[in-house]
Amino acid sequence: MKNAEPSRLMREWRRGFHLTTHGGTFEAYLEATRTLRHDPFMVFLTGSADRSKAEFLEEQRRFRTGAFKVDSETGLMVYVLGFRDMLGRLDIPVLALFGEKDRNVDWRKTRALYSETIGRNPKARLAVKTFPDGNHNLHQSRTGGYREMLEILKGPAMSDGYYEALLEWLRTQVLETR
Repeated sequence: MKNAEPSRLMREWRRGFHLTTHGGTFEAYLEATRTLRHDPFMVFLTGSADRSKAEFLEEQRRFRTGAFKVDSETGLMVYVLGFRDMLGRLDIPVLALFGEKDRNVDWRKTRALYSETIGRNPKARLAVKTFPDGNHNLHQSRTGGYREMLEILKGPAMSDGYYEALLEWLRTQVLETR
């Protein structure tokens, strides 16, 4: 099967997610995600084109009971409730490392969030370092794409300056403060 157009895959993903989070039958989910579930890249990511009815119903139950939450602004799943408040309460040195080729996390928005929360707390010390060649795992990367991240099995090199940044932060923020 050739890759379907991205807009169609996104429509199917959104519809399938809505059926999971807001209620819908398993059969409606299967119908809504027909192309998505069989897209070669999605099969590659998930390992299978088929999701069991039991898995669907269990995930749906977690949203219904509040165990899983959806952000009303973005429509995406919330993984850590109260994350912004939690960051603002940190009172320790924090080193935030970002790969500028990260395709999983918007490092610019995350850096801004950390600056607004951790960075404004006088009890915390925020240090931020970005790596122009770094992907989500801070490995050297040409594109930051998922397939490239799988090269971890081949023993990828860390981003240039990664180990030096860690050592410098530990020396100045942890060891010298004791």
